[in-house]
Amino acid sequence: MSKLKKGNCLLWCVLFFALFSNSYLLHSQVSDEQLVHFDIEDGLPSKVVYGIEQDSSGFIWVSTDVGLSYFDGYEFHTLTTKD
Repeated sequence: MSKLKKGNCLLWCVLFFALFSNSYLLHSQVSDEQLVHFDIEDGLPSKVVYGIEQDSSGFIWVSTDVGLSYFDGYEFHTLTTKD
């Protein structure tokens, strides 16, 4: 077998492996979790988010440039300086 054919065979094997492993990783990550996008229309006070944490009660806390909000599973509640 010539060097060119060996190189082509190796290239195809590497390409096939890369595509197969990438497809498997993407499939396993997406099928196990559902990603949801929230925006200002959903109740976030701002598009600028600095951090997201979940507490032991299941609330998701979001720190933004406007203030602190939490998501109770249905809607966002924004805390002000009065709170």
